Amino acid sequence: MMSLRNVGENKGTKMEYYYQGALRWNFGFENPNHAAALIAALLPFVWLAGRIWQPTRFPLRMVWEAACAALLIGGWTLLGLTVSRSGLVAATAAFIWIGWRTFPAWRGRRMFVAGCALVCAGVAVTTGILPRTTATLVTPDASATNRLTLWRGALEMLAIAPQGVGTGHSGAFFMNWLQASDATGGYRTMVNSYLTFLTEWGLPFGVLAGFVFLALVLVFIPGKTSSSALTNSAIACQAALIAFAVAGFFSTTMETIQVWIPAMIALGGLVGLTLGSGRTRRLGFRPALGLAAGLSVGLVVLLWAAGCLLQAGNPLSLRFVKTKNRSILAVRSRHLGHGENAELLVFPDTSVMGQRYGKALRLLVTEHNFPLTVHENPSGFQSTSGWMMAGGKYGAQGDGQKGIILLAPEIPSAPEKMPEGGRHASVVIFQPGFDEDGRVAFWNEVAIRNPEAIQVIPVPGFGSDLSQAWPDIVEKLRALFSRVEPSN
Repeated sequence: MMSLRNVGENKGTKMEYYYQGALRWNFGFENPNHAAALIAALLPFVWLAGRIWQPTRFPLRMVWEAACAALLIGGWTLLGLTVSRSGLVAATAAFIWIGWRTFPAWRGRRMFVAGCALVCAGVAVTTGILPRTTATLVTPDASATNRLTLWRGALEMLAIAPQGVGTGHSGAFFMNWLQASDATGGYRTMVNSYLTFLTEWGLPFGVLAGFVFLALVLVFIPGKTSSSALTNSAIACQAALIAFAVAGFFSTTMETIQVWIPAMIALGGLVGLTLGSGRTRRLGFRPALGLAAGLSVGLVVLLWAAGCLLQAGNPLSLRFVKTKNRSILAVRSRHLGHGENAELLVFPDTSVMGQRYGKALRLLVTEHNFPLTVHENPSGFQSTSGWMMAGGKYGAQGDGQKGIILLAPEIPSAPEKMPEGGRHASVVIFQPGFDEDGRVAFWNEVAIRNPEAIQVIPVPGFGSDLSQAWPDIVEKLRALFSRVEPSN
């Protein structure tokens, strides 16, 4: 059974997904859920094709309805081949809306409608999409339960970084600073289109985007018309938007531009129908805008408040600040007090430290009570009163008055970027076991020339990528800090 571990951390990576040994069709998309979202949003228009034109002659009408029913069943078959639970829920929600809005019209043809529904249900069972969905309700698998953990972290991120962590960084932020230390799942997004947008773009953009979408939906509601074709067109457009919105809740489908095609068609259709036949009188123009504003602001504030409550229960206090040129994250322990140790300032280089360097650094905060500050960009940085840790390309920039910790540093491009031996309390270099590009020999020679100022700690069995060596590095750092810092 597929796990969310297979979501993938790199967008564009084509992967194959399976359910109980059977391949889940993705129809050229990187994820079957994205294909399912597109199909689910298109199905209402397939239904509409059978309602736009209805022949009056009996034989022709029967042939036409049979052809349209076959086309609709074919669409559900394609949806079933994706084995996407989110796609099934989205399509079901759309057709519940269609059934509710058109009930007077098909009340006298219940047998025909029931027959089509049974065939579609049979297709859903045969392809596996329905058994997988119902099994999730009884015994949720890791793919479902991991979503809840991830969404909880996303809410907490809204409190930590109301301005957003930056496009494409939500998954990495969660894995580094909020994911359980023993969890191994990899995430690129929040596996939810709305939470991904809010955590990456920030709450103000979330309010604006929510207002625009809700305003379009609430303002452009076509009024009653005597034309059944126009009425059914409006119903199909609304159903397509429902499918689009529901699918986006369970996966990050909205990042795929093709998924927006039916939604844009639906919005355009509602605008055209409203301008052509007039607005509904049930909701005035100004009340519609007011409701859109109230819902967007209220929902975002509610999510932010929930995140604040979750963050208050976290043993770590995290604060994130993002400017035009850099982002800064401050991590402090809530339970061990503040200021008992000097600050540890980190310039991460993921090529050396890995994508999940924060998991190891959290141990230094929770267990060793080091106030931790992470700078994504060291440009313009001068010094810190505590320790500085850097790796790779950032290996020799800046100054830590307590000392500098370098992780597989590259060879400096200029002499002025060399750490000066007599200026620091300590310079500790974690050297890879394999010299892939000459950096090990270079820094060993530097250490030999400055034996009192520079200490080299070998990390055998690894090249310049030390991401798998973090447990060993953290243990050595604990020993180092225990020797240098006063006991707490």
